[in-house]
Amino acid sequence: MKRTALSLAALLLALLCACAPRSTAPTLSTALETAGVELAFSGCAVTEQSTAYQTAETAAPAQTRLFAAEGRPALALTGVTEDDVTVRFAEPQEGGYKLYEPNTVMPKLDYRAEQDGDTLTLQLRTVYNYAITVATDAGSETFLVTTEMD
Repeated sequence: MKRTALSLAALLLALLCACAPRSTAPTLSTALETAGVELAFSGCAVTEQSTAYQTAETAAPAQTRLFAAEGRPALALTGVTEDDVTVRFAEPQEGGYKLYEPNTVMPKLDYRAEQDGDTLTLQLRTVYNYAITVATDAGSETFLVTTEMD
């Protein structure tokens, strides 16, 4: 009887921890200067570095920002609407990443977009390499987000 009560208590604790709300506090904030947009990550640990990114087989690779996130990050983009943002797949290649050609625009099965005033939040749902392009009147900027799960 005592063992059953302890097992139930452990199960209840595990369920409560799993259902706890995700933190919305930013873990990394930065500016996309070319597009004139603020970007903030939440719900994950994230690191930033630079990598080569090729948009087409015939294009020369260019340096872009790469954000490596642990978990399922939420990206808050301030100053844009959903029409200003394109989410695509990127695939690793020697020395960097390239745009995944067969599927140019990612289906919304793998992320959820929510607009709240002038802030668009992208909740990335699956483990992928995302190429996100933000295009505003100020300019256009592409960055990469890779996600990992433990």
